Amino acid sequence: PGIDVDQYGGYAGDKRSILRVGNLLKERDLMMGFSTGEDIIADLPSITLGMNPSIKGSRLSSGFDDLMCNYRSQRVFLNTTTENYEDGYNLALLEAMAVGMPIISTANKTSPIKNGVNGFISKDLKYLIQCTTSLLDDPKLAKALGEKARETVRNKFPKSRFIKLWKGCIQDTIFEFLEH
Repeated sequence: PGIDVDQYGGYAGDKRSILRVGNLLKERDLMMGFSTGEDIIADLPSITLGMNPSIKGSRLSSGFDDLMCNYRSQRVFLNTTTENYEDGYNLALLEAMAVGMPIISTANKTSPIKNGVNGFISKDLKYLIQCTTSLLDDPKLAKALGEKARETVRNKFPKSRFIKLWKGCIQDTIFEFLEH
């Protein structure tokens, strides 16, 4: 994926809350790590956006502006994609990072999260719970890690590289088709 970081930004993190974004998170627990996320969130304030009829309080985002408002205002983003079934990142995670949100993530070898640099990542749930609480209680820490998350997306997932790779794939396919 490619993200134009300049279209995002504006992180404030003024709401002491955890944000999760995704569809059918509970139904796809094996892949999305919903149960693990519930263990991390426990009684902490959180919001879940997406089509999740079995998650109390979850709602669909009303559009891009609403989604951006939540990325910008919630304090921390939670990612629990499971390593054996999913990549360590998805579009929601990259968008959160592009805005400047700090990330809490379960360990996944393909994750762009570096522990203590642009968020916190671990297999140790007690550690992740502790880190989540620290981010909720320390807006300055959240902002500092979020700025590093934003730079990670700028450097590792630039839109220009995405477009260049897609153009190359399309051209290769056209040339291959014309040769046959």
